[in-house]
Amino acid sequence: LKGGAWGLTFATIFQLAVGVEAGARRAIIANQVVAPADLDGLDALLTQHADLRVWFLVDSISQLRCIEDWSRARNSARRFEVLIEVGIPGQRTGVRSQEDALALAQAIHASRSVQLGGIECYEGGLTQCDSAHDIPAVAELVRRVVEIAKACDAQGLLPEEAPILSAGGSAIFDLVVPLLQGAGLS
Repeated sequence: LKGGAWGLTFATIFQLAVGVEAGARRAIIANQVVAPADLDGLDALLTQHADLRVWFLVDSISQLRCIEDWSRARNSARRFEVLIEVGIPGQRTGVRSQEDALALAQAIHASRSVQLGGIECYEGGLTQCDSAHDIPAVAELVRRVVEIAKACDAQGLLPEEAPILSAGGSAIFDLVVPLLQGAGLS
């Protein structure tokens, strides 16, 4: 952070709490947040630190419904900031198609419990430390992320100011960053 990092990425709410203690004020939880205890913890951190911004990953309407159920049960007006996770077929998380991503983005847009901050993927599951494989595989995934972001932008589903496009866990920033920077969102 002292060196100028935009923010930090954490895997859990507990890790986020440690990061907040250390001064982090922008963070991405690189996982889905579903459990009521985790949503309670995140809500408490956001309440205690008015300058804190946290985004977490959402990859299904059923996850969205869990968050909305938490909100109703707590009678909470909190709107969590989320990123849609674009997944890789055969891997464990993420929407698989542009149609599913758009349906989720539309459901998020209609929700009182969350607001869409951007689109994310984890390309690390594709890499094999073989450039002949990795370059086209990762480029295709990032292309999908950009196309989903453009479709969401065209429907007014992304925030007007600084939507987040992210590829997490990257060991190949030299490939990912230019592809994301060239997204051309309005």
